[in-house]
Formats: sequence, C-alpha cells, structure tokens
Amino acid sequence: MTILFDSIVEILIYANLAMFNILGQYFYMCGFSPFEVGILVAMIPAASFFSNPFWFRRKRSLSRNRLIAIVAAGTAIGFWGVFLVRPFLLKLALMAFTAFFSGAVVPISESYVMESLIHKQKKLDLPRMFGTIGYSMSSLMIGFLLKIDTVFLFTFSTVFLILVTILIRRLDQNVLITDNRRASLPPRTGSWKTFLMYLALACASILLISFNGTFLPQLIGQRHYDPALAGICFAVLSFSEVPFLLFAKKILRKMGTLLLLATGVLCISIRMFLTPFTNSEITLVLVQVLHGWNYIVIYYALFDYIHYELPIPYASKAQTIFWIGIQGLSFFLGSSLGGLLVEGIGLDKTYLLLSIGLFCVAVPLTAVAILKRMRESGIKRMST
Repeated sequence: MTILFDSIVEILIYANLAMFNILGQYFYMCGFSPFEVGILVAMIPAASFFSNPFWFRRKRSLSRNRLIAIVAAGTAIGFWGVFLVRPFLLKLALMAFTAFFSGAVVPISESYVMESLIHKQKKLDLPRMFGTIGYSMSSLMIGFLLKIDTVFLFTFSTVFLILVTILIRRLDQNVLITDNRRASLPPRTGSWKTFLMYLALACASILLISFNGTFLPQLIGQRHYDPALAGICFAVLSFSEVPFLLFAKKILRKMGTLLLLATGVLCISIRMFLTPFTNSEITLVLVQVLHGWNYIVIYYALFDYIHYELPIPYASKAQTIFWIGIQGLSFFLGSSLGGLLVEGIGLDKTYLLLSIGLFCVAVPLTAVAILKRMRESGIKRMST
C-alpha cells in the first residue's frame, strides 16, 4: 500500500494531538478557575503565531529527521515539566515552552505527509481519515485513564512522539512525479484573495470549536457527569469525521469549496447552540456527532485549496498562514476570550452568545454559496 506510512504518521500525530486537546480537563482536575484554564490552554495557540513561521523556516535548512526530532524532544521535555510543577505561574511558563514545540508537531509532520502524497499523486483524505481514527481512539482511551492517574496523559504523548520521530523517516520512500505526469496535473486557478476570505471564515468558526474543546470538560463537571465522558465526547466527535473523509473528494467536487465551507460554519453554530440545552450524558454525546460536518470539512476544503488550487509560489506561505490562523488565532481566542466570557456571564450563556453570533454569519453565507453553486452548474449545463 503506497500510503501506508503516510497513514501511520497521521495516526500518531493526531493521537498525540488528542493528549493536548484534553488539557482543559487536566487543568480543571488540578483545580484551576475557568479563566486560568483558558489562559493555560491558550498558550499553545498563542505560541503558534511565532512557532509556525519559525519552524517552517527551519524546514528549509534542516533535514526532515533532525527537525522532527527537535520538535518532538522539546514537546516531550516541556510537557513533563507541566506535569511536575504545581503553581499556576510555573505551569504557565512551561506551557509556553511546550507550546513553542508542540504547536509545530501537526503542521510540520503533515507538511511532510502532504509532500509525500503529492509526489505519489494521492489525496490527503484516506491518511487523514486514519489520523481521525487515531485521535478518536486515543481520546477514548485517555478519558478513562485520567480517572486512574493523570500521568497517563503525559506518558502516552511521549510514546506517540517517539513513534512519529522513528516512523516519519519511512516517508523518504517517495515516488517522484515525472515530467509527463506533472504535465497531466490540472492547472492551479486559485487566488490569494479568495484564500484569505476562506481562511477568515475558517478562523471565525474554529474559534467556537476551540472554546468547546477547552470548556466542555467544565460543562461535564458542573453537571456532575462521569469525568470519563469528556474523553468519550472527544472520541465521538472525532470518529464522526470518518464518513465525510470516506467520500471527501466526491463531496468537494460536487459542492465546491465555498459551499462546503459555508455549510461547515452553519453546522458548527447549530451544534454549539444545542450543547447547553442537552440534559443528559447521552444527549451531550449525540450532539457531538454533528462535528462530522464541522472542523473536518473546513480543514479539508482549505487544505485542498492550498495544495491543489493555489499557484505553487503561494503554497508554502499559505500553509504557514493557514496554521497560524486556525491553530493560532482561532484557538487562542477560543480559549482566552472564552475563559473571560465564562467568568463574566457563565458557561451556558457563552455557548449561546458565540453560537448565535456565528449563526448570523453562516445563514447568509450559505445562501450566497448555494446561489453561486447553482449559477455555476447552470453555466456548465449551457456550455455542454
């Protein structure tokens, strides 16, 4: 199977990401306030403003194996420091150190996976699906293990990082595109201005996903649900992405980038609006299934646009800005601003405020995207 090692690397980097995305529950279990939890979690996206440009520049001068080893080692050392210290300010300082390295694990690793797939003329859908499964299974696992001891969070993160460092070397077995095959690739007709518009939509919507990821464990705690429910919810929402990824190429071809983005934004607003109205563990879990048409459709549409639509000279710059936007700005505001709002107006009201605000953007956007797609379909029918 030509994409075997690409898929394994995706599994591992997203399994490690699951350890970081459940940090909200870990800090909540440590007894920190919502504002403190928000600030601690916000260190990772805040560091992305600096770490992603820094590490993508290093990517041009360092070998793949050396760069991944540095990023993984820095992440593991800093993460264990977070575990070993207790005071808030020390955890904050070590989270900032960890974030400088950990924020680059997915972008840098996935950029190597993407280069490998482009060389093989393969799409990201199947390897990314395996990444989703890795995230889902590790979220489910760590949700139960945290009830035993929080040390498992840090142990498994280290194991995943070591395996990424070892196995990403196998991506060197690339099949290079010949001149004839390169000439057969479709022309790149995307524009920088359109990309920035799409990215702005993505950032606005992923802000809510960041908020939910940080404060869903607190919602579970306030309602006295089983603490393992946080891991179950993260596993369910992650696994719900699999059906889309199975048919991602066909769906994108049918809907187009703008309509796919618009419906993803709309579905996020609906899911976040419904979350505070859930009145049992099972209904809270069921609402997470809506995530299957949330982050992943936005991520896939933008990632495909960068690597297959934008002219090649823009691709590297776009990739850096993409990760700064969705992993940096959106997740930083979702955690920090979310923490302030929760302190000020309460958790349920913050869910409603943010979801209604996004809904007001999503409805007209979806209508415009549908009309645009209908017009494009009509033009195609007339031309044939």
